[in-house]
Amino acid sequence: MPWRAVTVTTTPTMIWGYNRKRRSGALFNNGAQAVFISQNQAAITAEGFPIPAGAGATLHREEGDQPELTLWAQVASGTADIRVQEGTPETRPEPLEVKVLPEGPP
Repeated sequence: MPWRAVTVTTTPTMIWGYNRKRRSGALFNNGAQAVFISQNQAAITAEGFPIPAGAGATLHREEGDQPELTLWAQVASGTADIRVQEGTPETRPEPLEVKVLPEGPP
């Protein structure tokens, strides 16, 4: 899935909804202030994981994270621009097909 922009405000902003097929997710804080993320919609700025301006975070199921769950974000004041990418099996590149050609002149 391509990168997409999400504007995060002082009210809980859903970054992505539940998707059991999601294997990973990546976020980059393209704004000027910290963005807090959480899988719990309540108390995001108080208890969420902070992503400083210019920094990012990744969630990988293979590393014990739970990217399939709904993810929320919020800022303490103003707004922030974040970039988001989700990884599902459908978004993985197809393997290349390799054909072995016979040796010798055509």
